[in-house]
Amino acid sequence: KSTIYLNLATIAFHLNDYNKAEKLFEQAKLFTQKSGNVTKKRDFYLQLAAFNKKRNNLEETVKSQEQYIKLRDSVFESERASAIAELETKYQSEKKEKELLSAKNKLYKEELVSKNKSSWIYGISIVAFFSILFGFLYNRQQKIKNQQQRQEFQLKEAILKMEGQNN
Repeated sequence: KSTIYLNLATIAFHLNDYNKAEKLFEQAKLFTQKSGNVTKKRDFYLQLAAFNKKRNNLEETVKSQEQYIKLRDSVFESERASAIAELETKYQSEKKEKELLSAKNKLYKEELVSKNKSSWIYGISIVAFFSILFGFLYNRQQKIKNQQQRQEFQLKEAILKMEGQNN
């Protein structure tokens, strides 16, 4: 309601209906004070200063302007503090996000190193297994070959003995 009365008062004083404007400003002042909204109070005193200036009431104009400046500075300080708090929150959030990404990156690298170690262990294990298997099979093949050579040698000796006995 304070904004409505303030707008009506502003219209009335622009139309040079000062008595009506003064009554509407009084109503606007009551509702503005009840609202407790600093921005509405600031706007009220700005319009009231313009009204008093137009009426050539310099003392009231100065009072209204002083109130306006005081409230304007208060609103500015409040908005500035809010903006600073918002920026601080944003900074802290970004800082935490960066730390989280750094931690994730570190964890990923550790997992990669662990996987590489596991891959090397598996690879070496497979190579060792096949080397042992190859060695075992090669040794077995050599034993079989040696046994065959012994049997052939014994067979040749037996044949030579038989030929020697037959002659």
